[in-house]
Amino acid sequence: MRFALVALVLLCTPSASAQKPAPEEDISGRWLFQTILARKGCKIEGDISFKRQGRTDNYTCTFVSTETCGKVPQQNWTKVKQSCTAKLKNGGFEIMSKVEQMLDAGPKALRETLMNPGGYSADNFTVRVLSDTVMAGQFFSRNVAAVRFERVVERIS
Repeated sequence: MRFALVALVLLCTPSASAQKPAPEEDISGRWLFQTILARKGCKIEGDISFKRQGRTDNYTCTFVSTETCGKVPQQNWTKVKQSCTAKLKNGGFEIMSKVEQMLDAGPKALRETLMNPGGYSADNFTVRVLSDTVMAGQFFSRNVAAVRFERVVERIS
């Protein structure tokens, strides 16, 4: 009877190889992100790199984001260098940023106004790891919108 019960449990229990692995929680490395601010008519996209700081739930990060607003020929854009920290919070990551430097802006007629450091609010995020290559969640700054991060996978030749 005991042998039959053990056999039944083994038959009904999925093997370790059949179980779906948990998403990778280590976000170290390079990611690309994008968010659309529909009400404002803008898109923010960037390239962000996370570096683990000793503990698995704390990271430092740096990124350059470009905000593009409007349609050609009235389109304007701002390119900003930011530093950030990412901490595990409520099953996801909270990414809090600080504007380090205004890198560029356009068009030329608006450049001086757009380059004002006080004119750009830091890009912050709350995201959940969906897989080892995708995170998604919310962008928040002066506006709130959905955001998607995709890990840059370096190809080996």
